[in-house]
Amino acid sequence: MLSYAFNSIFGSVLVLLLIGADYLRRWTYDRLQRYLFLTVIGCSIVALFADAAWVLLEDHPGMAITVGLYIALTLYYLTTAASYYVVLLFIDYFVCRNIKRLKIIAIIAIVLNSINLILLIINIWEPIYFDIGKYNEFERADFYSIRLVLAFFPVFGGFLDIAVSPKGLRRLHISFFLLFILLTSAGAIADIIFDGYLLLWPLFTAAMLFSYFFIIRRETRTDPLTGLENRYSFNEFINHLEEKEQILKQKNEKRARNWTITMIDMDNFKEINDTLGHSFGDIALQDMAKIIRANIRQIDRAVRYGGDEFVILRPGLISQDEFVTRLKKALSEHNNTMQRPFRLQISHGSVYYLPGKGQKIQSLMAEVDALMYEDKNDRSRIDYRHYDRRQGEAKQ
Repeated sequence: MLSYAFNSIFGSVLVLLLIGADYLRRWTYDRLQRYLFLTVIGCSIVALFADAAWVLLEDHPGMAITVGLYIALTLYYLTTAASYYVVLLFIDYFVCRNIKRLKIIAIIAIVLNSINLILLIINIWEPIYFDIGKYNEFERADFYSIRLVLAFFPVFGGFLDIAVSPKGLRRLHISFFLLFILLTSAGAIADIIFDGYLLLWPLFTAAMLFSYFFIIRRETRTDPLTGLENRYSFNEFINHLEEKEQILKQKNEKRARNWTITMIDMDNFKEINDTLGHSFGDIALQDMAKIIRANIRQIDRAVRYGGDEFVILRPGLISQDEFVTRLKKALSEHNNTMQRPFRLQISHGSVYYLPGKGQKIQSLMAEVDALMYEDKNDRSRIDYRHYDRRQGEAKQ
């Protein structure tokens, strides 16, 4: 049993270190996501070493061993609980990308972990969670159940988090939550029932590896400059829609939902790049992406299609007028409030994608592209600010 415990512990440490090292060397557009994920890895590795110390020291005589056991067990209970809460934060942010939601969950996590820390400190003098016997054996105290409630509250909190998550993201949230939290919890419960070191760390490490695959998959489908989906992601999604339609057609079932495709092109983007430099061009693209993201629904998809072109996919047959009007209002507010040496303006076009009507996505994209350039040519705007680098001020 002892050798198996060490194999599972140090095997898990090695895998987690490899995952962390690989993620650190990768460039990522989302530093908060990386911070949360690496925090989970850091807490887990500390917990694993504390667990190893617990296994190594238990049932050996001596006052120094007793002190070591108290330290190991306190670190173990503190960092395992902390890792579960950070996992909850990571999953919520990965799925929803909502800072306000994340702050609320973080406050709850900090409060509960603070309670856990206080009880662990008190436990040194008055057994609450555990006690160390005469022969340095671990003994559960009368209020050990409080530790279980605090440690596994993220499981309950995860279900609540799913209940209040946006409807369009709920499927991803459920799948990620079930495969991570419940897989890990199954190992922890088995560890409690069998009072040994059997499944907790192997299952937790498997869940972390699965999560890392999720991260890599998302980053291959994300434009690194704007954080929107990239063209590969768009093509993958369209192929999925076409394949789904073929399956439904073969089964004579109800056809898949319709989609509204809107293409947006930034006016005078070449002039911004040529006059102000590519750094300002990057800022313009990032500003445009933020405005688009702020004016679409959770169920919509925003894609940087290429260069200064963006595509928004919205389920249903939706008139573009209301959406474009809202977007232009946001652009106007941005131009008036942000001190940029350029102004953001757009041209646009929209088409409907109707599965089952024999439409080819290549033809639809050519059509929406033509409509967008027709809108651009109708107005022929040249409205940007020239930047005088020598004077460091914007001129109209």
